[in-house]
Amino acid sequence: MNELLKKIYEKVISQEEDIFQMDKHINDCMEEYISRYKEDFSEKDMERIRDCVYYAVLTSQIEAFQMGMKYTVKTLLSILADL
Repeated sequence: MNELLKKIYEKVISQEEDIFQMDKHINDCMEEYISRYKEDFSEKDMERIRDCVYYAVLTSQIEAFQMGMKYTVKTLLSILADL
């Protein structure tokens, strides 16, 4: 099920306009935060840090989508059981 939800996120959800806006906001926040350390690290290290941070954000978005879908289905099943 997680693989199916991951595919739905990657192929459908991630292409929605509100997701593009959210990604832009997150990217802006990450760049603002990461740029504070540009004096402490080489450009190569900064790129590695960016890669790690962006991967963590993407993984979090996919996991949050999966969790949201699971709780939505559980809630709907609970409501239907009460009918």
